[in-house]
Amino acid sequence: MKKLIALMLALSMLLCLAACGEKAEEPAGQDVPASTVAPAGQTEAPAAQTEAPAEQTAAPAAAPTPVPTPTPAPTPSQEQYQHYFDDVIKQYVTALSEGADRQVYYDRGLNSLVGAVNDASKVGYLFRDVNGDNIPELLIGCLGEKQIYALYALEGTSPKLVIDAGERNSFYLEPDNAIVNRGSSSAFLSAVMIYTLKGTALSLEVGLVSDFSVNEKEPWYRTYDEDWSVANDEKISNDFAETAVKAYEDNYVSLDYKAFCRFEG
Repeated sequence: MKKLIALMLALSMLLCLAACGEKAEEPAGQDVPASTVAPAGQTEAPAAQTEAPAEQTAAPAAAPTPVPTPTPAPTPSQEQYQHYFDDVIKQYVTALSEGADRQVYYDRGLNSLVGAVNDASKVGYLFRDVNGDNIPELLIGCLGEKQIYALYALEGTSPKLVIDAGERNSFYLEPDNAIVNRGSSSAFLSAVMIYTLKGTALSLEVGLVSDFSVNEKEPWYRTYDEDWSVANDEKISNDFAETAVKAYEDNYVSLDYKAFCRFEG
């Protein structure tokens, strides 16, 4: 009887242990309820849904403020400069009205050829931009002639005498505003110099010097200096020199001078 009871007790304990073992072990897939874990594609909204595109989230850039274009200052006309020469013109008008001799013109810093003419109706002035800076120069000469007696250029607002011709030292203008200077120091030595006006100074481009004391038959030389010495100059033929000189003469510009007697300043 005791053995039967002991066997029944042992069987009963075995059944209890089996039941406890079944409750202690659960499927691995049931650790977290299926309803609390969403698929990866459903846990976060796509970037296109959670964040607005850059062009939608960022405020549009403000349009750049236009920079006003400065209005260029108007270019002064040549007429606006002419009054700076009034004092020079008045000096010539005064000397002519006085009938001053040539020495007076020298003493006053004026061109003496005007005094040699000594007639306010026959000598005069004109304005022309010779150096290309849109500021006129003052030219003085004899009406009906191509020669320039004097040329004044503005240095700031002050007239400067640049050309002061004499009886053996004459100046003429070419169509391209080159200035031809013809001069001689004796019966044996003469020159034709070609200048351009740069600012308020003459700049030599080329010269032709004739020196009969060196070579009576072939006296011509080409030079790039103003010393009139042919020692270091280039020898050229008579034909070349004479053709060049003739071409310059044929192109001298006729200058329409206004008589000093008509000046109203």
